[in-house]
Amino acid sequence: MRTGEVAILYLGAGSSRRMGFPKLSVELEKLEGGEDGSKLGGCGLRSALLSHCRPVIVVTKPGPAPDWLPVGWTEDAWDGLVLVTADDAEQGMAYSIRAGIAEAMRYKPKAVLVLLADQPLVTTEMIERLVARWHMEPEIDYAAYCKGEAPTPPILLSAAMFPSLLALSGDHGARKLLKEPRVKGALLQAEQDIRLTDIDTVEDLVLFMRERRHLSARKERGSDEPIGGADEPCRETVRGCRCE
Repeated sequence: MRTGEVAILYLGAGSSRRMGFPKLSVELEKLEGGEDGSKLGGCGLRSALLSHCRPVIVVTKPGPAPDWLPVGWTEDAWDGLVLVTADDAEQGMAYSIRAGIAEAMRYKPKAVLVLLADQPLVTTEMIERLVARWHMEPEIDYAAYCKGEAPTPPILLSAAMFPSLLALSGDHGARKLLKEPRVKGALLQAEQDIRLTDIDTVEDLVLFMRERRHLSARKERGSDEPIGGADEPCRETVRGCRCE
């Protein structure tokens, strides 16, 4: 299996409580130039697989393999794609992170990049920008996108954070750790905040569907504006730095 400095944790073990139905399995309409059979949970995964990060560790809840994985999925067919079950996923996001980190440590990466499966508008370019920002200052603990001044996934976390990630409990994600005074990081601002949206409610889903059609139409027109947005790093690399 091809491995690299950065592994991706693709978290897809949520229960969709706020949505009321399995949101990651929502079938997406075929757009011009798009692919048949796309499902919401597969959008961000496709971006992850097109990146240089390996392995891509997909964390799911117990049961059959999700129906939003790539068509014809097997671990052998997709180099570097690994499926891991979080047995305690129902108890909160922390247990999905712990399962993913435990698996990632087998490959000895220098960092992991946490991406939520309900963030369908995250692009490969956005993933690569986080990795590039970390390469600029590999001594920092994290690099993340932000809304306002708050870090939000995707988040890249250095190996120095692994012990703390393995100690998480309940519904606390990695953002809890970034508030600690000793933790230093860099924040990137996405030109389009819509790219950072996670789909939790029906209203979120409707907005995503509309934005997806809009982005597809703009791409067909040959717009010069990059689909992924031009992300700029903030000037500081300390906890609490402002996105600029």
